[in-house]
Amino acid sequence: MQKRKFLTPEEVSLLLDTALNGANPERNHCLILMAFLHGFRASELLRLRLSDIDLHGRRINVARLKNSFSTVHPLIPREVRSLRAWLRVRKKMADTGNDWLFISRSGFPLSRQQFYYLLTRISHKAGLPVCAHPHMLRHACGYALADNGA
Repeated sequence: MQKRKFLTPEEVSLLLDTALNGANPERNHCLILMAFLHGFRASELLRLRLSDIDLHGRRINVARLKNSFSTVHPLIPREVRSLRAWLRVRKKMADTGNDWLFISRSGFPLSRQQFYYLLTRISHKAGLPVCAHPHMLRHACGYALADNGA
C-alpha cells in the first residue's frame, strides 16, 4: 500500500487550528497557511523576505525554484490577517537586522529541517492519520486547485 502524499482540506484546517494552540502560534499558522495557499516548496517559503510582501497591495512576490516562473500572487484576506498577526509578533523579537519573513525565536531564519520538525509535531498533536511534512501542503494545494476547476 502506497502512502498518501497529500493532505485533505479538512486535515489542513485541523493543522491550522492546532498550530494556533501551540508554540509560536502566529508564525506556525502563517507558515502552514501560506504553504497550502501558494503551493510553496519549503525552500521557496523559507526564502521569503519582508520586502516580498505588500500587505497594502495584497500581493506577494514569489521566486519559484526548479525552473519555474517567478510571479506575483494575490493575498486573500485570511492570509493578510495571518501575516499581520505574525508580523506583530516578529517585530517584538530580538532585533535581527535581517529581512527574512520567517525566523526562529532567536532571530535566525527558519531552516527546512525546523519547518519539517514543527509540521510533523503539529500533525501528531492534531491526531492526523498521516505524518504531515511540508511537501504534502504543496500537493494539497494542487488537489484543492484541481477540485475547484483550476
